[in-house]
Amino acid sequence: MKELVEYFPAILTALIVAPLGVYLKSRMKNLANHDDLTKALEQLEKTTEAVEVIKGQLNEKHWVKQQVWDTKRQAYEEILSYLFLTKEYVDNQVTYLEGYTDCFIFIGGTVYEMEDEEYQKSYEEHVRSEQRQFSEKYESTEAKKKRQELSDNTRKSYTKLERVFSIKSIYIDPELSRIEALLSKLRHRLYDDQPKQEAEDFIGDFIERLIEHYVKTGELINEIIVLTRELATEDLKLSTK
Repeated sequence: MKELVEYFPAILTALIVAPLGVYLKSRMKNLANHDDLTKALEQLEKTTEAVEVIKGQLNEKHWVKQQVWDTKRQAYEEILSYLFLTKEYVDNQVTYLEGYTDCFIFIGGTVYEMEDEEYQKSYEEHVRSEQRQFSEKYESTEAKKKRQELSDNTRKSYTKLERVFSIKSIYIDPELSRIEALLSKLRHRLYDDQPKQEAEDFIGDFIERLIEHYVKTGELINEIIVLTRELATEDLKLSTK
């Protein structure tokens, strides 16, 4: 017992100091962890800010790309709208001239002497009926007005189309210059290069030349439509392949 008493101060010291050491060690570790956490949070905040900056830059770039894409799309749509409007005008001209030829030149401009008087009268009535139907369809005030409006809209549309090449061409595929050249050729055919009736021309021959002119113009329009669609598909990345 005497020996135990002698060691009691040492034991007491050990009992007090040891837990205190553990506590201090744990406390220091916690302080270190807290410091690391603070630094980690600060780094995370900086990283988040950097991410937001990058995100904003990417959004801005995406917005710019989207605006350019929309401008291209609108340009191609305007070109195709003009082409389809012009095609409608040209097709209507062909239909009108072919109808006129059938009613007033092929059957109306030829005199047939028939032995059967009743058959002769029947044929003449057929001619009058065809000509009357043609006139009702194409020569009424309303029909003439529609044809004139289509002609005017086609011409105005080309004027508007010039804006596409003067303002929006910087956004569009450089290959579009080929389309611009073809459109100039088309405009020349429509308004400056139409066949003119000569003094010695028969009306039938002149109309035949007009029909041929419009048919070839329609073929040119189809060629430009195909080319424009191909360029638009490539330029706007619309291919599904």
